[in-house]
Amino acid sequence: LADTGVAAAQAALDALADDAGATPAARRVDALVHLALHLTFVAWANGPLRSLMAGYGGRITEAADAALALDPTWDHGAPLRLKGRFLCQAPWPVRDLDESLALLRRAVEVAPLPLHHLFLGDLLWRRGDADGAIAQWRRVGTAEPDDSTRAANALHREMARLRLEAAGR
Repeated sequence: LADTGVAAAQAALDALADDAGATPAARRVDALVHLALHLTFVAWANGPLRSLMAGYGGRITEAADAALALDPTWDHGAPLRLKGRFLCQAPWPVRDLDESLALLRRAVEVAPLPLHHLFLGDLLWRRGDADGAIAQWRRVGTAEPDDSTRAANALHREMARLRLEAAGR
């Protein structure tokens, strides 16, 4: 399924390349975000070593960077969220917690969605900032989702609740 998503996103980008002058940037950003997202699924399914050897990290970064260059605020900061989360979760040598922090903070500034707060909290926890993480996880319960994250909002809130419980808060 993830490979099919990669192929579909790449086909969309190839079709848009034939009409680059007249193509709205939003359509290119959409295709690039979906390409990067599906590549993360492929990388996750293949595991860290195989994914590093196959170069998925570079391909994900290339697609995410292209989307960020076109419009980092598209779909309430989806390119910021995608690359920020990827850089937080990726293995060495791709992981970059400093860049992830900048991207996820910007995502929260652009759109304070529950999912953005959840991801920023996870990153802060990983960096050893328990108080910052707890503050972000608490915001998950009060922030309003957008249309693209609304269906999973109950899951995001439950994930934040479980993190708070595990942190003793």
